[in-house]
Amino acid sequence: MSMQYPLLFPYGEDGYHDELMCLPVSNASNQRQKVTMLEYYAYRLRDRPNDFKTPLRCKRLTQAYFVDGYCSVETFRIAFYCKPSFQRKYISSSFSCLADSVSKGITSGSSVGQRIILPSSFTGGPRYLYQNYQDSITICRKYGCPDLFVTFTSNAAWPEITEALSSIPGQEPSDRPDIVNRVFKMKLNILMDHI
Repeated sequence: MSMQYPLLFPYGEDGYHDELMCLPVSNASNQRQKVTMLEYYAYRLRDRPNDFKTPLRCKRLTQAYFVDGYCSVETFRIAFYCKPSFQRKYISSSFSCLADSVSKGITSGSSVGQRIILPSSFTGGPRYLYQNYQDSITICRKYGCPDLFVTFTSNAAWPEITEALSSIPGQEPSDRPDIVNRVFKMKLNILMDHI
């Protein structure tokens, strides 16, 4: 990404790559050797008061970097789930894919391809959504239908947000969605404890 964002990487630093190594930790017994893509972006997007290199001071460019980082991590996760070694757990043979395609009425060979099954652990996938639906139906069956429909919205003028934004002059809440989301989640947890 350093070629895509020259303002964020002015010296041509390396972005994420598969051989990025973890720093050794003396008290870790079972330590991984390599940094994951998610850990890399979490490190890059962390605000450090004495380090001006963080991309959090670039307003709209920061938001584009957030989105590109998210898309990179999701693409990496989907590529992992598409590996044949992972898919063998869910598909018994390639014949079952062909039989499913024929049963759906797909008879031309051009539209028959490899089916990729995402597990329920993949956030946002069809199995994940179905699993959450099943969980909600089970909760309703056990405890009855819900009595309340509660909505909760964020306020950009919350003191926690304005205090966090005061560390960098000229920033608006729209420039730092990470702070707004973090404060919203904190207040949502407090609300859920009260309900």
